[in-house]
Amino acid sequence: MNNQEVKLVEPTAMQREEFPKFREKWMEIGTDTSPMNREKAYEAVMECYDCAREELQPPDFVIFVKSPFQLYYVKPIWNMLVDAFAEMGDTTGEEEYQSVLWSFVDIGEDKYDRLRLKAIANIFDEIIEATKDSVPDIDFGGDSHAYYRAFGIVQRRIMSDYEEATKKLRREARGELGSEIYGQNETWLCFFEFMEWAGATGLEGTYGLRNLANNAGWWIPYDTIAVVSDRPCELHIDDEGNLHSHDSPAIRFRDGWEYYASHGVELPAWVIEHPERISVENIDNEDNVEIRRVMLELYGLDKYLEVSDAILVDKDDDPYIGTLWRKPQEDDEDIYMLEVRNSTPEADDSHKTYVLRVPPTMETALQANAWTFNISPKDYKPELQS
Repeated sequence: MNNQEVKLVEPTAMQREEFPKFREKWMEIGTDTSPMNREKAYEAVMECYDCAREELQPPDFVIFVKSPFQLYYVKPIWNMLVDAFAEMGDTTGEEEYQSVLWSFVDIGEDKYDRLRLKAIANIFDEIIEATKDSVPDIDFGGDSHAYYRAFGIVQRRIMSDYEEATKKLRREARGELGSEIYGQNETWLCFFEFMEWAGATGLEGTYGLRNLANNAGWWIPYDTIAVVSDRPCELHIDDEGNLHSHDSPAIRFRDGWEYYASHGVELPAWVIEHPERISVENIDNEDNVEIRRVMLELYGLDKYLEVSDAILVDKDDDPYIGTLWRKPQEDDEDIYMLEVRNSTPEADDSHKTYVLRVPPTMETALQANAWTFNISPKDYKPELQS
């Protein structure tokens, strides 16, 4: 652990005015989609371990993977290899490892089964890349062919009963959840960079984390190995910094793993990839309230009102004030919708009708319409609104 005494300072008013620049810099780090820099990430990992040397021994190897999905499978596969090597003995006569053999595993068309197979193949290759220059001498008496034969034996063991092997790997991978450090997404580190700039001292213990954040994605430190994930290749966020996209995955990685979200709410892939499948029935039957709200937004309030059994709450005589509807919800607040005619005519002098979602506290169409302009009903004058 870093033994330097941390001495913070009180930033001056002028210095505090500069903090948004640090925040913006770290937001850019957090949304960086360029490939990770393996060399600099390796150095940063070692710097982190050096800082934590009283609690954690430096790793013998650093394994690089393509996504957080792969991140959690490395330790289970590493343990499988270690156990197999320990009991293997003489490997004479066995065929050597061949990465191409993974393509012969019959896994069907399931997206995540394919991603998992790709992860296993990539992790094997990355472990070999990290260990090939030292492990043959340490564990195989300098016989590199025996080293590759050992990987081949484990590969064939997995392929011989792939379903059972992956069940075990999935179970163990789930056990690694929560071990991760967020790398580029550790944006709270901007505070330390700012404080050091403002005059604080003794913050060298954050350098490793800060350097790793600048050069890679998520990672997990272990005693023998460290595992580092690449950054995403595609990323979409809303104005609040939440993962968000209504026409593509909100985040995608170079191995094909992707995540769908609307304003930070995780979504089933089909909601974005096939919005035409959204119906009133599956909106109403969706158990997750937040997902239901997104489905409703994508489906369209106007369509939903047209085909749902919404209840009339209030209808104003003036169509430009509109009609207030309520759709009861069993496990969420009722949906209140204002159906209103646009006062601005189209090019052909017709007037479009819109449906707007309003708070469930609305009691009249006039109150709801006034709410959309952020004014009280008594101050609302439709002829002045646009």
